[in-house]
Amino acid sequence: MSLFSLAKISVHPNPSQGAVPEISIEASLAERVELRVFSASGQLVDSADLNSLSEFVNGFSIYRYRLKPGLMLGKYRYSVQALRQGFLPLKAEGTFLIQPRWMP
Repeated sequence: MSLFSLAKISVHPNPSQGAVPEISIEASLAERVELRVFSASGQLVDSADLNSLSEFVNGFSIYRYRLKPGLMLGKYRYSVQALRQGFLPLKAEGTFLIQPRWMP
């Protein structure tokens, strides 16, 4: 029997050098996943309510979200909340970096 869980969150590429990052969230039995992205100063720069999953792998729903293009260089913080009626929300946070493209 699967349990309601928030298993893994990853950002690819991280650090990003010119590519728009994608956030991948693995959750089991979540009805909805909320994603918020904040700048280093705490300003909300992107958000998404993810109701539809991209894949279902090994009992986990995989939610993917490509961030809005045009984010400035710098460090960002993301906040993820998985929701299911009758359960406390599951929360996780992390960071990622957007840096200049390397030029030889």
